[in-house]
Amino acid sequence: AEFPEDLKPQSIGYVSGKVIDSKTKQSIGAWVKVTSPFGKVLQNVEADPVSGEYLVGLPIKHSAIFVVSQPGYLYYSSPVPIDSIRANESFTWNIHLDPVEQGQKKILEHLFFSFDSAVISPDSESEILELYKLMTSNIGLQIEISGHTDSLGSDEYNISLSYERAAALKKRLVMMGVLESRIAAFGAGSSQPIAENNTADGRATNRRTEIRIIKSN
Repeated sequence: AEFPEDLKPQSIGYVSGKVIDSKTKQSIGAWVKVTSPFGKVLQNVEADPVSGEYLVGLPIKHSAIFVVSQPGYLYYSSPVPIDSIRANESFTWNIHLDPVEQGQKKILEHLFFSFDSAVISPDSESEILELYKLMTSNIGLQIEISGHTDSLGSDEYNISLSYERAAALKKRLVMMGVLESRIAAFGAGSSQPIAENNTADGRATNRRTEIRIIKSN
């Protein structure tokens, strides 16, 4: 007889490294987490406050998000590189965190919307939770959320869709308890591309949501 799937031991790999202040190059303490795309915390460890060193387990062949955060810094998040992880093996991942400063921008890599709409997809929860924590752990922080599209479609339509998406994220944060006055929403449409719009990959890169720090304290 075989064990039920939920009782079988989970295969995991390991990642270790240091958390570093990108400006001073000094090691810092931080929280290192592995979450599901839907926001469930799978692992949560604290990097050493002096050496910045950490060790965390990563799931094998399961989608997950690697998140590093610390008050006073923009959080780091990246998909777990599933294809690079082997059971019971370790690899090094040093993380540089950017201090929160006025004018800084961050692309919300794991914020997704339903096609051609401003409905936030369920697999955006991890990103939303980290943005919420950024706002609540830095009480003086004020941000602008900007939506961006590719160049397909009319300017009027793209500006409208990009604004609605930015406003949808603002609404979620306000519903979670962040003061509305701390968040501005802006629709840039296709006016601020960061890649060429003549390829599918370029257009996908341009379809994004960003935050910009308006006030840091």
